[in-house]
Amino acid sequence: MSDILWILYLGVLGAPAIGFLLKGKYKTASMKIDFLVSATTWTGLFGYVTEISIGPALLWKFVFFPWFTLGSSICPLL
Repeated sequence: MSDILWILYLGVLGAPAIGFLLKGKYKTASMKIDFLVSATTWTGLFGYVTEISIGPALLWKFVFFPWFTLGSSICPLL
């Protein structure tokens, strides 16, 4: 049951991002950076939920470790 909810959550996160991308609404630099960060974290969460290895584990430690330890203070503009 929890797997289904996680997959639904991925759909809720991914659908608007793809819609914005197709409509060309990512115009400013900060919005483009936000999209790249969102796509990266979405990919990591997708791999975790579906138990598919996407990239090396070291990559995901590098991606997620700063956000868990420092929070938004590492990039206050986003």
